[in-house]
Amino acid sequence: MEVFLILVTITVVIVGIAVGILFLRQRDPGLRARGLARVAASAMGIFAIVFGMFIIADTFMDNDGEPAPWLILAWLVPLALLSAMAWARPHWAMPVLAALTAVLVAAAVWFAVDTRAWSAIENTIGPVRALATFVLGVALATLGLRRPGPAGWMLLVVGVVPVAVSSLAGSEGFVSLSVVSFMPVITGILFLASDRMSRQAASGTASGGHVRQAKAT
Repeated sequence: MEVFLILVTITVVIVGIAVGILFLRQRDPGLRARGLARVAASAMGIFAIVFGMFIIADTFMDNDGEPAPWLILAWLVPLALLSAMAWARPHWAMPVLAALTAVLVAAAVWFAVDTRAWSAIENTIGPVRALATFVLGVALATLGLRRPGPAGWMLLVVGVVPVAVSSLAGSEGFVSLSVVSFMPVITGILFLASDRMSRQAASGTASGGHVRQAKAT
């Protein structure tokens, strides 16, 4: 848990520095909004690379160094497909990712109700909830570049609800789930801030246009 807290602290500091630099260099609210979305997506991208490499290494260690392509592809393919859809077809991705978010929350509730069943599943297959949170978080961060508002809210749900619900059932699997959940929370907050700032910038632009029209008449 101490390592986890250190990781969270370092991440928050780095993201805070990036946001601070952005606000010092950009005065325009619209550019700040786009910059916040890019900071959020970049943070999730770096996390995805690091955590993905950890999962791959852990998979090989669990199989005594033997190749385990199917175990890796089981999460890598959905991650790639969902992220590609979120980028290329965000209007398709939103309902799909919303449904998957609901499924993840339902799974967390199921775990809290029937801990033994989930323990048997995860002891056989692996940390299903943590991997699902990881895959969904990366896909939602990609969606955030297109639809920061909805993506931000779904990222908060993915990052907070499963951990909160699962913690009620005990500590089993809590650490691994927490490790992959803190980044969706951070990026979700950034995307929501980006969306709000973008709306304010658009509102200010519209108000300025109306004022100019009124003066012209």
